[in-house]
Amino acid sequence: MSTKVSTVILGATGSIGTQTLDVIHQYPSDFELQFITANTSIEQLQRMAQKYSISAIGIHSLSVSPPTCENVQFVQGRKEIADFIIQQSIHTVVFGSSGIEDYQILKEVYPYVQKICIASKEIIVMAGATGLLKEIQSKCTVLPVDSEHAAVYQLMERCPRDQIHKVYLTASGGPFYSQIDNVSTLEWDRITPEMALKHPTWNMGKKVTMDSATMANKGIELLEASVLFSLPASQLDVIIHPQSIVHAMIECIDGVCYSQNSWPDMRLPIAFALFYPEKKQIDIGKPVSFFTNLHQISLYPVQNMNIPTITSAYQALQEGGLSPIVYLAADDVAVEAFLQQRVPFSHISRIIQTSLDRFSQDSVDVSDPVEQYKKLQNKISHELVKG
Repeated sequence: MSTKVSTVILGATGSIGTQTLDVIHQYPSDFELQFITANTSIEQLQRMAQKYSISAIGIHSLSVSPPTCENVQFVQGRKEIADFIIQQSIHTVVFGSSGIEDYQILKEVYPYVQKICIASKEIIVMAGATGLLKEIQSKCTVLPVDSEHAAVYQLMERCPRDQIHKVYLTASGGPFYSQIDNVSTLEWDRITPEMALKHPTWNMGKKVTMDSATMANKGIELLEASVLFSLPASQLDVIIHPQSIVHAMIECIDGVCYSQNSWPDMRLPIAFALFYPEKKQIDIGKPVSFFTNLHQISLYPVQNMNIPTITSAYQALQEGGLSPIVYLAADDVAVEAFLQQRVPFSHISRIIQTSLDRFSQDSVDVSDPVEQYKKLQNKISHELVKG
């Protein structure tokens, strides 16, 4: 890059945001970080702005009292954040925030930016369900900040679409499904939040870690891959891979299979998105080659494992319409209920499946899908969550 790229990080205080800051900090001459935001974490945001000499910060929530800012511009509210991005003629926006509500920011800013690096699976799925994603992809570069989808993106650049037989997303299996020999004997209702949040390979936020434990994370990624790459359910599959070295594979029509492999560190897909189409060496505290200490790679197909969240995801994929959004809303409600110890672990998948069976008949409200999502959450919480 010959000139600095004007950049914004939405959700700078979260897992993706802090790792994005680390990548940018390694190449400060390539980026001009103009604006960082968080949902409510004002004090942490101010410390980041001071450390990285950032001139503007934003808070998404309207319920937080504005801080006393010296030498830093303060913006509050999603509409105001979107307006600020548009006014500043930003080149690259990193959507590091989790959850669905920043869909509104995406909807507002995409015509005015050149690159969108997006980590939120939920926003991608919603944008796919409403048809917005195709419109965005026609206007600017959209790059997934996700190990599996970043891998698929790179593999599809090397394998023409008409030569693809199947795309495989790999899953670590989290703390439970990675223990292949013990899955059948697990007492699912005895699983506690502390057990579910102990991920064996990845350092992620609480919600994503929980979704990895139930495999709903991979279910959402199936929905995400379908809309990102225009792939039907019949061309998507999941493989358990506990070492998290292989991130995706593409099997061609001639039987040849290509894989994308790297250390399990989110800074690598973040760097892929930030620097695309270039590549840069990123310091993650490990050797560039992962083969130096690798003794085993295990791959297990999920077809015969009867994973409920994956089965429900395929149903949502095949039904289309509102079903993917129902899947997201049900998972959000169920995970929160489990973390509050209102339902046992096994009920997470049951709530997702029952929600699909009960609430997927309506059409997608393209004008306000976020409000529709919130109404779905309320219905699911009221009717399906006990305790």
